[in-house]
Amino acid sequence: MRAELLDSTARFDVQPAIREDGSTGPPLRLEVSLRPCWKKPVIRLDLEFVYELGGVAYYAPKQKPS
Repeated sequence: MRAELLDSTARFDVQPAIREDGSTGPPLRLEVSLRPCWKKPVIRLDLEFVYELGGVAYYAPKQKPS
């Protein structure tokens, strides 16, 4: 299944996961590593599932508690 990071051009594939309620779908949380440019260091992002539309899962960076 295709996945996209909201407000970014990052796209990647995810495998359906079995959730706590027994349903299957895109993973609710992911950790990804991105290198925005070959001159910059790798960035690690914790992502949360936002919604699914047309077979594409959309993710956003996890909100840090304030």
